[in-house]
Amino acid sequence: MMYSVPGAIHLLWEQLVANPKVDNNVVTGDKAFYAARKLARLGVKPDSEVVILGKDELGQADAGRLAWSLLTLGFKNIQVTSLKSMSKSVSPFKERKHKSVPIWKPVSNYNHEISPSEFLSKIKRRNNNLVVLDVRSGKEFKSVNLKSFNDRFPTFSSRFIPWTKFYKATGRPKREFTKYLFGENISFDNEIIVISNKGVRSASVSYALLTMGFKDVRNFSGGFQSLLKRD
Repeated sequence: MMYSVPGAIHLLWEQLVANPKVDNNVVTGDKAFYAARKLARLGVKPDSEVVILGKDELGQADAGRLAWSLLTLGFKNIQVTSLKSMSKSVSPFKERKHKSVPIWKPVSNYNHEISPSEFLSKIKRRNNNLVVLDVRSGKEFKSVNLKSFNDRFPTFSSRFIPWTKFYKATGRPKREFTKYLFGENISFDNEIIVISNKGVRSASVSYALLTMGFKDVRNFSGGFQSLLKRD
């Protein structure tokens, strides 16, 4: 049986993009208006206070991806946590109708996204302030990583830190993790690009970094999947 928090809205990040298997990047253009209409029908608007729940560890990455998607649409007040942390508030899942709000115009923030072409352009030229953060699992990192492309790209600064390190067991961003990042020579002044396989876990980390106080953070939603297609 599925469980939910009473009054909660069931929404997946995939529902805000046209075709997540083909194009899972930031919601722009016509897609942004589609997303805005869908959210308005659910009673959600940019000045809404939003709390996003992830069911489990894998689901928590999706929760962070949804939070990042809402940031790109101009939402400001977003928190993420886990369903487990609210276990005392859950009840058997029932479909609930929500009062819609007037359709609003999305003000997309493209500063949170980087395209494959811009990503490749940036890592082809030396930039001491740029840090590329690989947030996949250790097994995935050993299979293929950015060092595999050394014949095409000059040396650039990259770090491997699994995405789960950025979140607490409660599903909330681990703000105290900034101390570890500072120890890895990643500061608030760095330009950070986060990468995973398909842009889900990297979006979750991008959201976490922004809540920690990092300013210049962008998600490469194309991920390694798009890089390997180019070979």
